[in-house]
Amino acid sequence: MPKLFFCGLIGLILSVNAVALDSDRTQVLNAHANSATINQQTGISLYQDQVVAIQGTTSLYADSVVIKQDAHHQLVEVIAYGNPAIYKTIPEAGKTELTATALEIHYYPAKHYVQLIHNAIVIQDGNRYAAPLINYDVLKQTVQSPTSSAGHTTIVLQPDTFSKKTTKPHDN
Repeated sequence: MPKLFFCGLIGLILSVNAVALDSDRTQVLNAHANSATINQQTGISLYQDQVVAIQGTTSLYADSVVIKQDAHHQLVEVIAYGNPAIYKTIPEAGKTELTATALEIHYYPAKHYVQLIHNAIVIQDGNRYAAPLINYDVLKQTVQSPTSSAGHTTIVLQPDTFSKKTTKPHDN
């Protein structure tokens, strides 16, 4: 098998584990697609038709996945396309499943950065964040959706999401 085939699979693994449990990284990756094309000269791998990658508690479902590598076979970008592409994971032990969907999911591993493009939605614990574009910085744990002519950002937070602190006034 070509060396880039393994690099392409590593890219798929990294994309699956963008914001997953650390323990997922030690699990077996099960991935399949109806077809795969790996171009060693360009560093571009293409997985098409019913792409599924599952590792531990994390899964990626897409119509196609493109993996781009530089001349040194370092992963540059992973793009999942779907109607929608679906990413599911448990981000931390004790947390519930997070589901992210978009027509395109872009992952930039060197930057630890994820973009959900077109009809982007993130759902966890009944909370919902939807926008035409959602940017997520994995290291800084910041979410941003810029102003867009394609639509508004909508955020729905469940009441139990907020910290429940009660304060009693002091008796004087």
